[in-house]
Amino acid sequence: MLESNLPAHATFTIHLALEKILKAYYIHKTSKNPPKTHSLLFFTGALAITLPYEGQNLLEELEGMGIEARYPPDLDQTLQELPIERVQNILTIAKQVFVWIKAELLQ
Repeated sequence: MLESNLPAHATFTIHLALEKILKAYYIHKTSKNPPKTHSLLFFTGALAITLPYEGQNLLEELEGMGIEARYPPDLDQTLQELPIERVQNILTIAKQVFVWIKAELLQ
């Protein structure tokens, strides 16, 4: 998605990937179906997950981006305001968070 110049869609997909692994972690820890929410911060709070500083900041940033990418008031403006370099940085940190959560799941 980065190559096709769709940074807002890329952040939306990153949000989805983190949401799915957090829901898997929720199921693993609680043996319950996760609530129907897209809030990454809800899951970190409900699971008492303490992410590294950079990861927590990313989830806070993605919280707003996920909604904006899902329901953009003005998609063209959203695409212009999100530099590709920022999306690449988001992707790098998101990979680290994903690996961290996956490691917790496997313990």
